[in-house]
Amino acid sequence: MIRDRTDLSKGVIYYAAVLPDSAYLAYTGQHERFRNATAPISILWAMYPNHLHIVTTADKGIKTVYDLKGKRVSTGAPGSGTEVEALLLLKLVGIDPAKDFAKWERLGAEESARALQDGSIDAYFWSGGLPTGSIVELSRALSQRGVEVISSPNTRRDC
Repeated sequence: MIRDRTDLSKGVIYYAAVLPDSAYLAYTGQHERFRNATAPISILWAMYPNHLHIVTTADKGIKTVYDLKGKRVSTGAPGSGTEVEALLLLKLVGIDPAKDFAKWERLGAEESARALQDGSIDAYFWSGGLPTGSIVELSRALSQRGVEVISSPNTRRDC
């Protein structure tokens, strides 16, 4: 949407960073905000590899995405790339957050990390590059409990 504000005659160029999944959904009209008017996009470069993670603590018993059923989970801030990717993954594996989570939160990365630390959620999704500052800080704060980062349905890394 900011591309239309570019004015080459004045030497003003606007650009934005976006997750590939979000850009694709906006471009094809599959994102709810772009159903009636798809977003024209141009890709200049890929900034860094991006990973979707599930962050939890060792004592929650969450080893795969399927273990999120019945748990208190944050899928990311409303409309964020993290939320888009989390909801796509959950839909793919047949999990409906509104029905299958004990509590569904929609918090940003730092808010989710604080909620996991204070025990008000069991896990949260985060989509980003490595390392992520809020997860590093969370690992330090919860070093006794142990933070676990599940990077795909079949793999897990202990922090």
